[in-house]
Amino acid sequence: MFLETFKYYFCDILVMPKKMTSDFKSSIFEIIILLVGVGLTYFGFKIVSTLYAIDGHISWAMMSTIFSWLMLLVLFILLSMGVDASRRQLEETKLLKEIIKDEIAETKLLKEEIKIMRGSKAKKARRR
Repeated sequence: MFLETFKYYFCDILVMPKKMTSDFKSSIFEIIILLVGVGLTYFGFKIVSTLYAIDGHISWAMMSTIFSWLMLLVLFILLSMGVDASRRQLEETKLLKEIIKDEIAETKLLKEEIKIMRGSKAKKARRR
C-alpha cells in the first residue's frame, strides 16, 4: 500500500502527460503553503538549536519542541500532497467529461443507425 502511494505521488510526476503540465500554474494557496513550510522549517530548526545551546543536553522541553516541529512538517507535507491530489482529480474529471461527451455522441449515432436498419428491414418485409 505504501509503495503504491509513494509511486502515485512521486514517480508519476516524472512521466505526467504533456496536457496536464502545459498549463500548470501555482495557486496563491500553494505559494502560501510553500512559504509557511519553508519558514516553519527554518524557525523550528532555530528553536531546537537554541534550546540545545541553552540546556546543553536533551531535555523534555526540547523533546516536546522537536516532536511538535516534526508534526507540523508532516502536516504541511500532507497538505501539499492533498492539494496535488485534488488538482490531479480535477484534471481526470475534465478528461472523463470529454470521454462521456464522446460516448454520448457515439450512442446517438448508434441509435440513429438502429432506426435506419429497422426501417430497411421493415421495407424488405413488406416487399415479400
